[in-house]
Amino acid sequence: MSDGRYGSQSENKKPQVYNMSVANSNVVVVGGGIVGASIAWHLSSETNVTIIAEDIGGVATPNSFAWLNAASSDKKFYYDFRLRSLEHWREIEKAVENLPIHWGGTTSWDKSPRELEEEQKNLTAWGYDVIRVDKTEISKREPRIEETKLPEWGLGYDQEGALEAEKAAELLINLAKDSGAKVLETKTMSS
Repeated sequence: MSDGRYGSQSENKKPQVYNMSVANSNVVVVGGGIVGASIAWHLSSETNVTIIAEDIGGVATPNSFAWLNAASSDKKFYYDFRLRSLEHWREIEKAVENLPIHWGGTTSWDKSPRELEEEQKNLTAWGYDVIRVDKTEISKREPRIEETKLPEWGLGYDQEGALEAEKAAELLINLAKDSGAKVLETKTMSS
């Protein structure tokens, strides 16, 4: 899936940035976490990039849970936004060797049965791959959870994953540096 900002993707090819006037310009990216690293990496082959960061890998990023999903919204516009982001991570994975990303799916039972049924109905109508899983299947998916603590059923989202965001940020910044980006590490940043 593409929203037009990136060209068509081929195996192991960096997504190309289109519709942005960045050629021969200078861009300063403030922050070395996953957001700043991704921006710097995407732009580094098209323009001059300087990254200003307290820590490579970020300050907030190491404390974040990088769950890659589109299921956690009951609003269609936000679901669409998250689904595009999920697909962009798949594109980045093709372009970045050794990206610390794992597409193992997720399982959810954090809502009432009525709410889970409604969520499954909405997501299925929107085209998301969501299935109902029984206690036996949940136990297979989540073997470290004591079976007595598991519900009778939940929802499974097989296209979801997780990212080791701090390591990914470090990797993307190193790749941006390989494309000519400069990094200024500073412990004092203020607005």
